[in-house]
Amino acid sequence: MKRRRQILAVSILFGLLVCIGDAVVDFLFFYKGVFPSFLITDMLHHEFYMLSLVIICFLLFGVVLSNILAKRERDELKDKQIAHDLRERVKELNCFYELDNILKEEGKSIDELLTKIVNFIPASLQYPEITGANITFANKKYKTKNYKDTKWMIRKDILVNNLKEGSVEVCYLKETTESDRDPFLKEEHNLIGAIAYRLRRYIEKRRKDELLKNSEERLRILFEHAPDAIYLSDMKGVLIDGNKAAEEMTGYKKEELIGKDFLRLKLLSPDQMPKASASLAKSFIGNPTGPDEFVLRRKDDTQCTVEIMTFPIKIKDKKIVMGIARDITKQKKAEEVLRESESRYRVLFESGSEGILIADIKTKKLIFANPAICKMLGYTEKELKKIGVEGLHPRENLQRVLSEFEAQARGEKSLAEDIPCLRKDGTMLYADINSAKCLIEGRECNIGFFRDVTKKKQEREVEASLYKISQATNLSENLRDLFSSIHSIIMELMPTKNFFIALLDSSGESLAFPYFFDEYEKPLPPRKNGRGLTEYVIRTKKSILVTFKEFEELKKRGEVEFIGDKAWQEWLGVPLIIKGDTHLCLNSSSHGHRAQKG
Repeated sequence: MKRRRQILAVSILFGLLVCIGDAVVDFLFFYKGVFPSFLITDMLHHEFYMLSLVIICFLLFGVVLSNILAKRERDELKDKQIAHDLRERVKELNCFYELDNILKEEGKSIDELLTKIVNFIPASLQYPEITGANITFANKKYKTKNYKDTKWMIRKDILVNNLKEGSVEVCYLKETTESDRDPFLKEEHNLIGAIAYRLRRYIEKRRKDELLKNSEERLRILFEHAPDAIYLSDMKGVLIDGNKAAEEMTGYKKEELIGKDFLRLKLLSPDQMPKASASLAKSFIGNPTGPDEFVLRRKDDTQCTVEIMTFPIKIKDKKIVMGIARDITKQKKAEEVLRESESRYRVLFESGSEGILIADIKTKKLIFANPAICKMLGYTEKELKKIGVEGLHPRENLQRVLSEFEAQARGEKSLAEDIPCLRKDGTMLYADINSAKCLIEGRECNIGFFRDVTKKKQEREVEASLYKISQATNLSENLRDLFSSIHSIIMELMPTKNFFIALLDSSGESLAFPYFFDEYEKPLPPRKNGRGLTEYVIRTKKSILVTFKEFEELKKRGEVEFIGDKAWQEWLGVPLIIKGDTHLCLNSSSHGHRAQKG
C-alpha cells in the first residue's frame, strides 16, 4: 500500500512538471507579459484543459502502474508462501518418513525409539534453531538438550487404549512474532497431534504383539509340558503335531508320528477303528467328542487304557482336530481295587451285628445307616436320614449327646458310653458309641458303631439298687422308713409315682397295706383276701405287668375281680417269696385318671 501511494504521488508530480514546463515554453517564446499574470489570467481555457488532461493521464498511468506492481508483489508473496508451505510440508513428510523408519526398527527398546524420535522433531517446525521437544511416557521424559517450558508451546496427549500415558510437547525458546497470535501454524499443531497418534498406535500394537508372543510362548510351554497327551491332526486323521506326553504315551518320537495317518499306525486294534472313525467324522462336522475310552498299543507292544476328547479348531483359517488323551490305566486298576474294597466293606456294613450310623459333622444329618441299627431302633434308613442326630436322642439329654459328638469329631475321644437313644416306639435304648472320623464325598463325617448296652445298664442299675436296699435294711430304724427308702430306690429305676406294699397275714385271710403312696387316693385300710390283682400275684407267685385290656381278659376267665376305680393304664405287681410262700407284694400303677387299687 505504501509503495502504491508513492507511485501515485510521482505520477502526479510528473504531470505537474510537464504542465509547468509547457507553460514556461509558452511564456518564453509566445508571451510578453509577466509569468504569474500568464498563469492566472492570460492562459487560454483550452490550454488549461489540456494541461489538466495531461495531469489526469499521468495519474491514470500511476494508478495502472501501481496496480501492476501490486499484483506482481502479491504474486511474488504468494509464490514465496507456496515455496514456504512446500518446504514446511517437505519437513513434515521427512518427519513422517523418519518416524516410520524408526518405528520399523526391530529389537529396539521404547527408550531408544523415543530418544531418536524426540531429536528429529524440531527440524520439522518453522524455526528449528529455537525449537525444543519433549516426549513424556511411562513417567519418563525424553527431551532435547534445549527443551524447557515456555509460554509458546504445543502439547498433545498420547492416549493408549483411551488412557493418557504420556504426551508430545514442542516449545519455542523465544518469541517469533510481534503479535499475540499463536506462533505455531495449524499444520504444526496437526503434525504434533499426528506424531502422538502414531506413537499411540505403535505402542498399542507393540503391546498386543508382546501379549500375543507371550501368549503363544505360554501356550507352547503348556502344550509341550502338559501332563496329558495332546495331538493335532487334519480332518483326514493325518497327525500334524504332538507333545512330549504323547511321545511317552505311544513310545514313538514326534518325527515318527507327524505326517502319518493315526488310523494306520496300529495304535488301535481293528475292533476300535469304527469308534475312532465315528469320532473323526463328528469332528469333521464341527462337533467335539468324548471322553471316549480306547486301548492304545504302544511301540513296544504294551497296552494302556486312555480317555480321549477331541475338539475341532481353526489355526490360520485351517480346520484341524485337537485331541487330548489321558492315560487312565492306573485309574482303571484303582477303580477295580476300589470296587472290590467297596464290595467287601459293603458286606461288612450290611451284615455287621453292631449298628452303624454315618453323620455329617457340620449339618448333623445322617447319611448312611446299616440294617443292624435300623433293627435296633425300629426305623428304616430313609426315616433315620430325615430325623438326623438331634432327633435320635431325648431332648433332656441332647446337650450331653451333642457335646460327646463334637468331642469325637475333634478327635478328643473315640468312645461315648451309655448314650440314650429313642426307638421309634418311644422306648429308650442305651448304647456305647465308638466313633471314627472320615471323609465321604468331600464331607467330614463321624462313623458311629452302636452297641446296645441297655440290658447291661439295667443290670448294673438293679445291682446298685439291691445294694442300696441292703444298706437301707441295715440303716432304717423302722419298717416305714425302710419301705420309703425302697420306694425311692425303685423310682430311680422306673417311674413308680403310685406305689404300695401289700402284706398277707399268716392265716392268709387278711391283707394289710403297711406302705401306701398315691397321687389321688388316701391309704387303703386292711381288707379280706379276695380276687384283686394283688391277691392274684400272691396266689400265682408271679410278677405281672398288665394293661387294662389284659386285665379285662383275666376278669373274663374269672381270675380277678374289680376292686376300686378301673381307670388305670398299666399295673405292675411283684411277689416277695420267702421259703416258698408269698406274704408280701410290691405294686405300682399308672393312671388314666385314677389308680386301680387291686
